[in-house]
Amino acid sequence: MPVTGVSELDKRLRLVWEKYAAGQKTAVDEIYDDIMPFCLKVCSRVSGKFVNPYDDEASIARLAILEAMARYEPDRGSILLFLAQVVKSRVLDHKRREKRWYSLSFSLLKQVENSVDRQADDDLLEILNDMDRKQEIEHLQLMLADYGISFADLVASSPKHRKTREETRQIALLLAQTEELKQDLREKKMLPVKQLIEMGRFKRKTLERYRKYIIASAIILAGDFPNIQPFILSRELSREGMEEPPSCRGIKNSPGKML
Repeated sequence: MPVTGVSELDKRLRLVWEKYAAGQKTAVDEIYDDIMPFCLKVCSRVSGKFVNPYDDEASIARLAILEAMARYEPDRGSILLFLAQVVKSRVLDHKRREKRWYSLSFSLLKQVENSVDRQADDDLLEILNDMDRKQEIEHLQLMLADYGISFADLVASSPKHRKTREETRQIALLLAQTEELKQDLREKKMLPVKQLIEMGRFKRKTLERYRKYIIASAIILAGDFPNIQPFILSRELSREGMEEPPSCRGIKNSPGKML
């Protein structure tokens, strides 16, 4: 699947839907290769097994794509989420038709159905969040490359002690929130050590030793990285009015762990 963020994929799917709604029924072909892997992920989560392009669930997903295109209305919100809901519903319909479902009593079937529906809804949101996190990490990797920084560098330069981590976090915050410093960093691709010492009374030794970590943290805090930022923000900042950091389950095994 091409590197496509959730918001970008949603926008593209919406544009295709507009063509489809205007009578260009073949417009779906323009985005099929991008949305099918997403649909297969939804199928896998709902059915509780890995679904490949040759499984029955994959065929169901293909039909669900056309159904979603035909039924979608702008007031429904995200067309990508609507597509996921249609795929989920059709896969569940398929499971209900399977022989093993008929062996359950009606009351137990209803309990299982409700439980699966709730879990599937949670899983759909997790799929979207996972795609967003992956996109953020890939975008961050490209940005850091401009500064000559790799994820391996961050592992090596991450502060080990709590006091030092908090100090580097404060430096990164000052850097991210001060326009003059931020612009200087962007233009020169270097940490403005002298200015930081003057403004924050930070130690030169700390600035130089953790230079790459501070730069990466500042880039994250100043940029559009809502899923990675909780790794940088402290609990104290959250209590001062910032939104409580959301669960970042799924990143811990990603290249972004050191952030």
